[in-house]
Amino acid sequence: MTGFARLGGVKNGFRWFWEIRSLNSRSLDLRLRLPRGLERLEPILKTLASDRITRGNVSATLSLVRPPRKRTLSINHNYLEQIVALSKKFSNGLDILPPKLDGLLGINGVLEVQEEEETELEQQAFDQMISTSFNDVLEELVLNRKEEGRRLLIFFRKRLDEIAALTKKALALTSIQPAAIEKKLRRQIEEFIAIEPRLSDERLAQEVALLVVKGDIREEIERLSAHIEAAKDLQIEAEEIQNQNPRNIPCHKNVAQDTIRSKRPRF
Repeated sequence: MTGFARLGGVKNGFRWFWEIRSLNSRSLDLRLRLPRGLERLEPILKTLASDRITRGNVSATLSLVRPPRKRTLSINHNYLEQIVALSKKFSNGLDILPPKLDGLLGINGVLEVQEEEETELEQQAFDQMISTSFNDVLEELVLNRKEEGRRLLIFFRKRLDEIAALTKKALALTSIQPAAIEKKLRRQIEEFIAIEPRLSDERLAQEVALLVVKGDIREEIERLSAHIEAAKDLQIEAEEIQNQNPRNIPCHKNVAQDTIRSKRPRF
């Protein structure tokens, strides 16, 4: 069953949203697109998905905006001292002003910016927050898939009733077929004889038999009626699945296909 869900959140300065899509598949194939550095969450998220969904080609994308971390500035004294020493060495005897502090600090590598690292407790709280949000978007996806299945069942039921009604009308028309076929046969035989007066009795019998087979639709109606009955059984099974645990919803398409194969009428 195909489906789509999107869910976001804001907490502790973090802003994120999940976007998840699913397509039909005979097995569960989950693909995660996470921001760099969150690969550690993949096993947890895959376990959550497998607990909710049994089948489907599912792709989930996480977009994340982190709050700014506290930054501290420090000076690389060894690097700065080397620069000052080189400046004095090469400017000795030359009419050159000594470098100013702002110029020295602007040299790449002299001024270092260090960002506060995330603590273990902060990381655990973040992982729990993202995992809970993923579980919520999975729930939304399952509900959307179930709603799509409900709409498909309504569409299927309506079309099946229409086919059954048309088949019933066609079956009622077969009662006037013998007379219509006889009239048509007489007219066509006359045309054959007019074209080929020497038409043999054997050839004439073959043509008549062919026209009778083509004109009699009762066998096709019987076959169609058998297909309708099989489709009704499939509809009942699909409705039973629809009312089961949402975790089974991804199986609808495959269950339907397997049922059709097992119940397809044979002639």
